[in-house]
Amino acid sequence: MPRRSTIHLELPHTWLGRAFALLLSVVVLVLAFFFFTIAVAAAGVALIVYIIRLLWSGRSTPRRAPRDIIEGEYRIEPEERQSSDHATPRKD
Repeated sequence: MPRRSTIHLELPHTWLGRAFALLLSVVVLVLAFFFFTIAVAAAGVALIVYIIRLLWSGRSTPRRAPRDIIEGEYRIEPEERQSSDHATPRKD
C-alpha cells in the first residue's frame, strides 16, 4: 500500500504562540489583499490601454472604397488625324 504524506499542523497552545499566529494570519491576509488590488488595477489599466489602442487605430485608418471602383482624374485627348499613307499598312 502506498504511503500518503500528510502534514499535521497543531495550533499553538500558549497565548504568545496564538498571538504570533494571529499576527502572521493578519499579515498574510493584508499582503494577499494588496496583491489582489494591484493585480486588478494592472488588469484594468491594461484593458483601458487596449481599448484606447483599438479606438485610435480605427480612427487613423481611412475607409476603403469597394474594389470595383477606380478613382482618378481623366481627360479626353483629341484624336490626331492620320494621313492616308499611314492609314493602310504596306504589303511588300
